[in-house]
Amino acid sequence: MKVKKVVVEEFNEFWEEIKDLATSGKGKMDYVSVGSIEELNRILTPQRKKLLDVIKEEKPSSLRRLAELVGRDYKNVYEDVILLERSGFLRLERKGRKLVPVVDYDVIDVQVKVGSTA
Repeated sequence: MKVKKVVVEEFNEFWEEIKDLATSGKGKMDYVSVGSIEELNRILTPQRKKLLDVIKEEKPSSLRRLAELVGRDYKNVYEDVILLERSGFLRLERKGRKLVPVVDYDVIDVQVKVGSTA
């Protein structure tokens, strides 16, 4: 089972981790970072969670097909998918003229940092 890790942490902690990655040459982060639980709730609304579920289960061949599967307007689905992609919850693959959404994990694991890590 593949897990998508989400860490709730302050921006300055996240920025320090980015700088460490840049200087260490280890590559990109393999998790999503959000500043608060409220921010996570704004990103991962029930409608967007449903999009992730449908993408994972149905593997739609395009964003238009995804909109059909969830019974929503294409424009709204497109905006939600772009937000989810920018937030790190899915990726988009270009196949010809189509954008194909991909969810390549099975579980979202949310970790909330407590106290200072310094």
